[in-house]
Amino acid sequence: MAIYRLEVKMVQRSHGHSAVAAAAYRGCSRLIDEQTGEIQDYTRKEGHAYNEIIQPVGCEPITSNELWNKVENDETKINASLARDFLLTLPRELPSSVRKQLSIDFTEWLVERYNVQAELNIHEPTVEQRAKNASARCVPVDDIPEQPHAHILVSTRDVFGKKIRVLADKKSGREEIKEIRKKWEILLNEQLVPRGFPPLSCETKETQDTLAAEEAKRILAVAAKEIPKIKAEIKSLSKFIQRQERFAKVGSLAAKSQISQVGYAATQQTTQKDVYDAPRQRM
Repeated sequence: MAIYRLEVKMVQRSHGHSAVAAAAYRGCSRLIDEQTGEIQDYTRKEGHAYNEIIQPVGCEPITSNELWNKVENDETKINASLARDFLLTLPRELPSSVRKQLSIDFTEWLVERYNVQAELNIHEPTVEQRAKNASARCVPVDDIPEQPHAHILVSTRDVFGKKIRVLADKKSGREEIKEIRKKWEILLNEQLVPRGFPPLSCETKETQDTLAAEEAKRILAVAAKEIPKIKAEIKSLSKFIQRQERFAKVGSLAAKSQISQVGYAATQQTTQKDVYDAPRQRM
């Protein structure tokens, strides 16, 4: 069954993170940190399926090594936020080509919305990788699902070097994340629903439970207003039925009474006729 998952994590220097190392790990590649000279080599990492750097229209082509070293050089503070990592779960129910295009479409939407540079990496766990994970966890291989996912590493500055404040601000940032999650929901459902799969929701389980509770309260409130009206209507209808039953009973009794009277009259006529027709006794 398809699941919805979109997480946003920060790559922060204050936490010991490096944008170059983050890009190398997600891209299963070999990058060199120009500031430290350290080589970040993750080429042995398995399961990497696709890589692409997506930029706004008009930008000069750039490599992953150039992009993330530039990000490191542009940030001078020791507690700088270097990048945002958008982690997306890609439904196994969709073909690989569709999952790839979904990831590209969403990345392009982010790039256009915030005028940033982004690196997309898609991971599709191999059979060997699943077996290795199962062995490490001491569980059967079937218990380790093949869960394709995408990492979108996005710079915290736009192509002009300005910080993306709308995402950094606590208030507007929460609203932006909601919009981002909603966009991913729309893109997913455009592919899942026509194929007969149930639609996914970007709301968290806690939010869905809250919404369900609020809807239940609303229904109960409406019911509380309508129940007295329904009771009054039932009472009125009950009285009407009782009247109709009484009328029917009275009519039935009247009909029986009329039949009895007719029968009595007929009997009387017969008796009189018998008396008249009987031979008179001689004195």
